[in-house]
Amino acid sequence: MVYHAKVIGPGSRVYQCEHNHRTETAAITCARSSRTRQMAAMVWQRDAARAAQAAELARQRREAKAAAEARRAAARAAAEQAKADKRAAKLAAMPPQRAWKRMTPGERLLRTADLEMETYEEIRSPDAKAAYDTHAAKRAVANASASSGPASPGATVPSGAPAKAGGGGSYYVVNAKNLQEPFASRATHIIQTGSGYKDRTLCGVLAGRFDNAFHPYEASCDECRGRWQLAKDTPRPQQRAKAESNKQAAGCLTALLVIAIIITVVVVAIVNSGPSGPALAVMQKIHGCTSIKTWGGNSLDDNTVSEGSCQLYDGTNVNVYVWASFDVADQHDYVYQSDSNCVPPSVATIGFGNSPDGCFVGSNPQPWFIDVATSNFVASGAESDWAPVENGLADHGVTAIHVTKAPLSWCSTVCPYPGEPSGGGGFGGFGDGD
Repeated sequence: MVYHAKVIGPGSRVYQCEHNHRTETAAITCARSSRTRQMAAMVWQRDAARAAQAAELARQRREAKAAAEARRAAARAAAEQAKADKRAAKLAAMPPQRAWKRMTPGERLLRTADLEMETYEEIRSPDAKAAYDTHAAKRAVANASASSGPASPGATVPSGAPAKAGGGGSYYVVNAKNLQEPFASRATHIIQTGSGYKDRTLCGVLAGRFDNAFHPYEASCDECRGRWQLAKDTPRPQQRAKAESNKQAAGCLTALLVIAIIITVVVVAIVNSGPSGPALAVMQKIHGCTSIKTWGGNSLDDNTVSEGSCQLYDGTNVNVYVWASFDVADQHDYVYQSDSNCVPPSVATIGFGNSPDGCFVGSNPQPWFIDVATSNFVASGAESDWAPVENGLADHGVTAIHVTKAPLSWCSTVCPYPGEPSGGGGFGGFGDGD
C-alpha cells in the first residue's frame, strides 16, 4: 500500500506530496518536514498568482467589451444623427406646407418647439418640450462621438475605433503591415490622423488594419506608446492660447470682484452715515420734521444715549434727547434742571408776550424729551408749532406729556430748597402749555 503526505494550509487548502511512502509513519514524517511545507507554500503561492492573473485578464476583457459596446453605441447614435440632419436639410429646402405634410409626428413636435422658442423664448407645449429634450440628448451623444476625430486617411476606420485628440490629430491602434506575409502581424502600433504620414505608424512602420480591442496606452510598441504619451502630455498651441485667455479672464473677473466689493463697502458706509438711532425713531413720528440730524449721546446731558434735531415747516428747531431703556431717573433730572426754557415770563398771556418752549416727555419705546424752540413766538404761534408734535405722537400711539412744571421728585442731583423755583425758572404746573 502507498501513502502520501498531506499538508493542510489556510482556507482548507491541501497539498499532497509526490513521494510514494510504504508506511503511514513515513508519510506523517514527510508531512511534518520543513521541505514539504516549503513546497506546499510555493505551490499555494503559485496558484494564488495564477488566480489573480486570471481575474485581471477577465477584468480587462470585461472593460474592453464595455468600451467596444460604448463605441458601437456612439457610432450608431452618430449615424442616426447624420441621417436626421440630412432629412432636416431636405425638409428645410421645401416650402413650409409641403415640408409639414412630409414630417413625422416627432419632427412636427421639434418644429413646434423651434417656433415657440422663436416666438415666446420658451417651449410651452409639454409634448414639444419632451421631444426637444430627447433630441438634444441624442445630439449630445453624437457630438461626443464626432469629437473623437475622423477616420485615418488611407484606411477605413471601423465604427467605434478608439481615437484620442492631441498633437494635431487623432490616434488609433493598428497592426503593422508585414510585406513578407499575406496577413498583418500581431504587433500593435499607433497611427496618427492628420500628420501627413497616412500609412505610417508613430514608430515609422507601415500601418495595417485597425484593432478595436485596444486603447493607445495598450499598444505593444514601446516607441509608439512613448511618442503618443509625449504628444498627449504636450499642450497644443490652441490649448495654450485658451489657457492664457482663461487666465486673463480670471484676472479681469478678480479685479471686477474687488471693485464691486469696494463700491459695496462705500455705499454701505454712505447709507450708514445718515441719521440713525433712537432719536431718529422719535423724530420720524413728528409731522413735517425735516433736515433731520442725529448724533450719539452725551454724559453731560444726564447720560443720554442718542440726540438729534430737525426743523418744522416754518423753520422752528426741534431738539430730541433719548435715554437708555428704563433710565427714567436721568430723564426726569434733565427735564427738572432745564425747565426754565419751558415756562413763559409771568406777564405772558394767550396771544400776547413771549411763549415758552414746547416741552414733551415720554417713555415709549424708551425715555425721551422733546424741546420745541418757540420761546421767541407769541403764544398762538407757539401752539401752531406744538400741534404737529402732539398730533404726530398721538397718531403713532405714543403717549406724550406736555410739561410746564417738573415736580421736585424729578430732581436727583442738586435740588432747590422748598419754595424755590426749579431750574431757576419755576413752573406753573403740568398743563398743555397755554
